[in-house]
Amino acid sequence: MGRIRLCVGRYAQTPYYMESLRRNIYCMEELCYSFQESAYLLDQGIVNKTLAEWIERECGLEELALRLYGYINAKCSVSVFITVILEYAAWCPEEELQKIRTLLQSSAGLGDLEKRKAHADYLVQQKRYAAAIREYGSILEAIPEEEEERKGPVCHNMGTAYAGLFLFETAEEWFLRACEADGNEQSRLCGLAARRLAMPEQEYIRYIADHQELYPVSLEVEQRLEQAVGQWEGCASGVLWKQLMRDREEGRMTEYYEEAGRMAEEMKEDYKRMKA
Repeated sequence: MGRIRLCVGRYAQTPYYMESLRRNIYCMEELCYSFQESAYLLDQGIVNKTLAEWIERECGLEELALRLYGYINAKCSVSVFITVILEYAAWCPEEELQKIRTLLQSSAGLGDLEKRKAHADYLVQQKRYAAAIREYGSILEAIPEEEEERKGPVCHNMGTAYAGLFLFETAEEWFLRACEADGNEQSRLCGLAARRLAMPEQEYIRYIADHQELYPVSLEVEQRLEQAVGQWEGCASGVLWKQLMRDREEGRMTEYYEEAGRMAEEMKEDYKRMKA
């Protein structure tokens, strides 16, 4: 079950427009959610009296607003300001709050494009691949043509996001674009790994035979794939999958179909979230 949240304050008649996110906010829960999901995009501009006044006037939270006025006058950091709001709203456990604090602190000295890339990287970590792909695309459009090398890491992570959606052929294209942009051999290796996962095994073997210059890289790909399979087999999902196969082999078909159906539904929901 999801975590139950106690709403704080009232729903605003007039929204607060958050400039850095280009978003209207109508309540404290929307505000806290935006802080959590877009921490990398926030800058010192969020520490302002307009927000404190909105919290006081529209949300009816005079006590919190008074505290925020004090922090604003003291010229506090973004991290401190956001933390005060999240703690007052009891938005998340301390462990999650510390993660948000760390994100805010680590992004403090970044420029606009770096912030946006860090945010897209965070989306990949959260397995929100489609949202990350959209953000990477807009970042690439904003990078000047004469700064081609800056596109390399963005293209590489675009490949990672497409691989997360199991679109391995597209992932390979992006990894190769990354390698062309900045010469990173890691991107070349990831591109070959994506091809390995996209192709039938015999077709892939023929491909390597026709491109012998890739043979050393292909050996590393196989080694890493073996390691990944070993790690998966030892995790909870791998153990559950092996039990499922045992049920089928030993004729426990009722248990097999029930568990297979449950796993399929979970995978469908996970994939929907990835594509959101």
